[in-house]
Amino acid sequence: MHALVRIVAVLLLMVQSQVVYQRGDVVRVKSEAESRMVTVVAVPGDRVRIDDTGVYVNGALVTWISPELLARLAKPWDPEIIPVDHYFVAGEQRTEVAGRVSVSRYWALTGAENLERVR
Repeated sequence: MHALVRIVAVLLLMVQSQVVYQRGDVVRVKSEAESRMVTVVAVPGDRVRIDDTGVYVNGALVTWISPELLARLAKPWDPEIIPVDHYFVAGEQRTEVAGRVSVSRYWALTGAENLERVR
């Protein structure tokens, strides 16, 4: 009986210690060679639809997705429910080197283990 109680306690601790991200959280994609800062667009259980008019999460338009980023997203993406422990993330990063500005655009459907909180 004591072993069972210890196993349950360990499992509860594991579940409680998991990082849970919310829509709008700024995170870093750890699996990339280059540090990419992105925003969580959709969380597990959310329904995502992407078409030429925009990105929709649970039927609501995500207003901060730029036309340039939207052009990079796979379309049409029929309504898809984000799986457990996965997140849909996207973002744009502007860098300036020697007076030249470049913008990188990134999006992914990725596992929680590939993300870490930035702020």
